[in-house]
Amino acid sequence: EDAPLSIVIIGVGNRDFKAVESLVGDETGRLRDSRGIPIAREIVTFVSFKQFAGNATEVVAEALKEIPEQFVTHFVNNGTKPLAPVPA
Repeated sequence: EDAPLSIVIIGVGNRDFKAVESLVGDETGRLRDSRGIPIAREIVTFVSFKQFAGNATEVVAEALKEIPEQFVTHFVNNGTKPLAPVPA
């Protein structure tokens, strides 16, 4: 089932994160379940801390920027339309 779930992984240190990066998706951009079936939507975001020279604010902003789209995609895929934005 497609759960309303987003996974954020932040790599810290100088290690090779290729194995973790593979969680983000295969060559089609989709993570696959244990049966090899692509999941319905992108749910994993990986950000390397060193990619942003240790700037925690930029790391967090990058790590969280896909969450709103993942959230809306989940509900649209399940037939629930989001409410209109509240005017500022």
